[in-house]
Amino acid sequence: VLSPPIATSDWLSKKVAIFEATAWKRKKLRMDIQQRILSFVTRSNWILFTSASLAGLILAPPAFARGIFFGGLLVTLNFHLLSKTLRKALTPPHLASPNAVLAKYYIRFIASGFIIFILIAGRLVNPVGLVLGLSSLRNQVVQELTDVGQAIGMVSQGYEYVGTRKAGVA
Repeated sequence: VLSPPIATSDWLSKKVAIFEATAWKRKKLRMDIQQRILSFVTRSNWILFTSASLAGLILAPPAFARGIFFGGLLVTLNFHLLSKTLRKALTPPHLASPNAVLAKYYIRFIASGFIIFILIAGRLVNPVGLVLGLSSLRNQVVQELTDVGQAIGMVSQGYEYVGTRKAGVA
């Protein structure tokens, strides 16, 4: 039968300090993982955007290539602006209201629609190329986040506590 050390308050304070330090390390690790996921998705976004634009430039007529380029650019910029908005909104001590975040989202959405309208109405881009540029990056981001979600789902979330008990207590 195990018994606690003689100085119970010192023993307990050490256990609490160890628990708090471990919780802080876990939180820091989660933040580090989230930051790495975000940087990976951002890097992948730019690589796919550049690759699709170059492929369109080489293989497609100019209007189609411009559609791929502007569609990809629009989606990439929207992704970065959304990331910036959420980072600012969710970082203490200046937590933004959900209404402010939604307002920024709708402003970006309306601005994107206006830009797409100008590009198509002015015959600056091929609409099919524009749709291809808009959807290719969205599909890539959704696929990456799905993979990340599956990886996180496979992580063991078990909890175990090992402690001591007082002599004579069942």
